Amino acid sequence: MGRDDIATAYIGQLQQAQIDLERTNVQHEHAQIASKQALKARDNYVLNMKKRTAEAMQLISAAKQAKLQEQLAQTMETFNIGDDASTFNEMREKIDRRVAAAEAKLQLGTSSVDSQMQDIEREAMDIQLHDKLLEYKQSMGLLGQGSGNATGKQIGTGNSAPQSEEDVLNQVLLNETNQQK
Repeated sequence: MGRDDIATAYIGQLQQAQIDLERTNVQHEHAQIASKQALKARDNYVLNMKKRTAEAMQLISAAKQAKLQEQLAQTMETFNIGDDASTFNEMREKIDRRVAAAEAKLQLGTSSVDSQMQDIEREAMDIQLHDKLLEYKQSMGLLGQGSGNATGKQIGTGNSAPQSEEDVLNQVLLNETNQQK
């Protein structure tokens, strides 16, 4: 019966293995439950983060909209309060002026030779206009008879003190008013 103690030892090992197997099965079940709970918690967290992200995006959108409305209100305040059409037209004109100014700055910055040529042409046009004004003044008798040349120099009126352009224009307007009566 020497083999009974070997069999007893194997039976003891078998019983211990069965007990260990039961413990392992219980641990496995607990691990599965814990895993399911962890997955649920993760899913809840992801869902919560999606909700918060959506809320944050709505808040950002609302903040942007509020900022745009504030800017629009500020822009509208710069115009005189009037009817909608005049306010809209004033806003359009202001924007058109800003666009024109920006384009002019861009053009001035891109070609200095072109801008110098334009300045020269503008000055030549101003001189021609000034000469034409002097001719009109002379033909209306507002200027005294001088040397007869129209080189851009103003012809004196006979007074010892020179008149300013504003005085001359006022005199022209006064003469026109008197002629109409």
